[in-house]
Amino acid sequence: MRSLALSEEEIKRFNESVNSGYVRRVSDMINRYRESFIMLARSQTRFDNIDFEECSYSTEDMVNICLDFFGQFDGELQQKLITILNNPEIKIEISQPQPNNRDNKSFCRSGDDGRALFIHPENNIILGLIVVCHEFAHMLSQRMQENGKPKDDITIEVESLFIERVFVNYLIEKGIISQKVVENYNKTRTNSLLNDIEYCGYRNEVVNLARGLNKEKLAELEGKLANNKNGDCLLDILNSLAKNGYDFRERYVVGEIVGRVLFERYLKDRQGTTEKFKNYLAHTCEFDLSETLQNLLGQGLNDTYKEYMSILDKGGEIEQE
Repeated sequence: MRSLALSEEEIKRFNESVNSGYVRRVSDMINRYRESFIMLARSQTRFDNIDFEECSYSTEDMVNICLDFFGQFDGELQQKLITILNNPEIKIEISQPQPNNRDNKSFCRSGDDGRALFIHPENNIILGLIVVCHEFAHMLSQRMQENGKPKDDITIEVESLFIERVFVNYLIEKGIISQKVVENYNKTRTNSLLNDIEYCGYRNEVVNLARGLNKEKLAELEGKLANNKNGDCLLDILNSLAKNGYDFRERYVVGEIVGRVLFERYLKDRQGTTEKFKNYLAHTCEFDLSETLQNLLGQGLNDTYKEYMSILDKGGEIEQE
């Protein structure tokens, strides 16, 4: 097992990262729901050899398909998206689709440095076209519309992961994608969820063990982990937190669970669910997790988790009609 050589500055960065109020709240939540996360992970199967079949869409094609989708989903949201994409005050960079483009991250930002949108799609549906739609969903939130800050960072992927599933359903209904693509999308979402749950569990273990880190505690921790089968993994996460800061992976777990439950409700009541979602988008800087759940689903986290597990038990997946 290897040891870590962290500088005083890196140790300071680690402590600042894990001692924030947000991280403490997330850690407490993971501690409280640990058994539920384990049950969720065990209920799913990780998939190998997912086929990301190439497509010939250009950037312009992908943007136009997404705009057409938002036009059908809700005309008002489509107009907001067009307006923000043409706003000269927002830095927008959308590259042409490339194979194996995963090192070039797609994201949007708001805040003191202004608003920006960066999309670097791959030349396939799942990591290309759907990624464009994912980032466009973020641009419709109050955070990006008003250059604001979300009240609760843990909810920030709800909007995009809900829209992803609505978009895939639209692509099916329009005959744009095949059942094979849908199956591979579902596998990709499952793998992402399992990876994020695993990471959050390990990271939370590091946070629990290493708060108040100093050189002496680091050496003591290395000794404790010497016989731990996950010791190297935990040290890798500690090293990353010290060098790169906190990784907000829990937001994707919350986004997947809440977005999936909301999507199943959308299939039963499209108009009503769309109106609730539009109201949520207009208040993403004002709602914390509890308020998000109440406004979108009318229930708390425990009931949302149970509803999500019930969906999995019934085998609910997006399928081609």
